[in-house]
Amino acid sequence: MNNPNKLKKGDRIWVEDAWEDEAGGRHDETAIVKEVKKDGEIILGWSLVSRISVRRFLQQTDGYMAKDFKAEHYN
Repeated sequence: MNNPNKLKKGDRIWVEDAWEDEAGGRHDETAIVKEVKKDGEIILGWSLVSRISVRRFLQQTDGYMAKDFKAEHYN
């Protein structure tokens, strides 16, 4: 199954170690699912990231798969 956690467009996910700063510190980010492809690849939106340079980097990163993430639920 390519999407066992049933991610869908609009879900928020938590991506651990999404990017690394100049000092070597690793940072987590929240992303919004923009698309779930048939093979399970997910296209993410990083609109919650405040720094434009980080957002651009994350938009070019490949390899996020639906099976690796669960939607975050907010009350």
